[in-house]
Amino acid sequence: MRVVIVSGTITVGILSIGQFDILLALVGSGICCPISLILPTLFHYKIFKDEQSGLRSAFDIFVSLLGTGTSLTVLIVTFV
Repeated sequence: MRVVIVSGTITVGILSIGQFDILLALVGSGICCPISLILPTLFHYKIFKDEQSGLRSAFDIFVSLLGTGTSLTVLIVTFV
């Protein structure tokens, strides 16, 4: 399995030499933004929604929406 993953990664890297910036933008908007902004706040909201104030819950939802908007914006700009 490791050989297949490494081979696939090398193949994608070789095929995207001219458009490496596009590849990085797609990876950033599709993987990095949800991991860093969307998922932690959603998990925090889900776990502590009964124990925290309404303001804190609203902040969790706001950051999740902000991360979703950022991810979609970068995705759209990348395709355009």
